[in-house]
Amino acid sequence: MMVSRIFCFLLLICTVLALPVIADQKSNWLVYHAASFDVSYPANFTVLPSLKSSWSAQRYDSVYFVSPDAKIKFYATTNTEDKATDIALQPAAETLVSTKTEKKNAMGDNDDEYELYRYTWKTIRAKDRRYIRALVIVTDGRDYRKYDQAVIGIQYADDASYQQYRKAYLHFKDSLKARIYYGGSISVVYPAGFTARPSLRNGDTRHGSVLSVFFTVQDNKAEFYVFSPWTPAENATDYQLRPDTEVLISESKKDEHSSFFDMSLCTVTRQRIRAKDESYTRIVLDIKQKDDISLMNHLTFGFKYRDQQTYIRYAEDFQMLQKVTLLRCWD
Repeated sequence: MMVSRIFCFLLLICTVLALPVIADQKSNWLVYHAASFDVSYPANFTVLPSLKSSWSAQRYDSVYFVSPDAKIKFYATTNTEDKATDIALQPAAETLVSTKTEKKNAMGDNDDEYELYRYTWKTIRAKDRRYIRALVIVTDGRDYRKYDQAVIGIQYADDASYQQYRKAYLHFKDSLKARIYYGGSISVVYPAGFTARPSLRNGDTRHGSVLSVFFTVQDNKAEFYVFSPWTPAENATDYQLRPDTEVLISESKKDEHSSFFDMSLCTVTRQRIRAKDESYTRIVLDIKQKDDISLMNHLTFGFKYRDQQTYIRYAEDFQMLQKVTLLRCWD
């Protein structure tokens, strides 16, 4: 009787160990922070960063996630397809099996037609039939809260493997979210771990176009700021020196050619401001085109930090924020 129970127990263990990996349980997922997006992936998958970011030394623009049995690979990037070179068709080793595109156009404010969204699905097979790749290439301006462009894919060894991880892949695909804040006249890619908080609005109305935004790290030790007005009459009133609580430590002003405004001549002002109670320091970088009264001729960046250690930790992120802030001509 005892031998029989032991045999049954061992049989149960062997049966459990032989079961496939449960890849669709959402309770055991991690989040990968790429250069400009976040995506969730199963915790037992291996992370393989791929294309290095051109503006972040420590982040990547694309990434693969490999299943424990190596039969599945997930892929994600918010690059456009032409820049996603690591997912491109390899003619010597692969064949394009099928492609399908769905798109829709809409009319703009000036009765000009533009593409509202485009989805392209591609199926690629290895010539030696070792795997199949399924890709979806997205350009979608309807929901900036997630992303407006992306390439998402899955590579699988066979149909059984695909069915095993299908639910996990759908969750992975749905979790992709770009860390891009779209304001009235700017698009800002902000670092992982920061939260965006809009501040000034055009016309000082609740629903007006956003002119300025704060990005605050979770522990409140660092905060970034971006201001981009529509007109020269608008100023960064939410980031000016506060004489009652702050003191100006240093200030420099000179004319420089700025890449933000097609290398035109700008007045660049740099300030360092410290709280009187020494609880923080602020860096202010103000860039304004000279002799230009056109729309969107002014940018202000700010970096508030608690101490020198915090400054060192987030200085690169502040540089990145400036590199990937884009001026836009629509809301």
